[in-house]
Amino acid sequence: MNACFMQHRYSHVNNIFLNDKESEEAVLESVARFAKLGGGCLVDNSTVGLRRKTNFLREVSQKTGVHVIAGTGV
Repeated sequence: MNACFMQHRYSHVNNIFLNDKESEEAVLESVARFAKLGGGCLVDNSTVGLRRKTNFLREVSQKTGVHVIAGTGV
């Protein structure tokens, strides 16, 4: 068994792409808790190729009141 492979957080596709409905609900819940604790802004540092959903980032901001800054990857 390759212990390094099992421990690396990017070794499983489900840890790389978070664009399914279940992941989006988890993100909304997490950001809502962040806001409740006084958080007001977060930065999405995704780069080109990660299939970022900018409309979802807008939705997160609108539903939670947290400002979201999205890098362009350029």
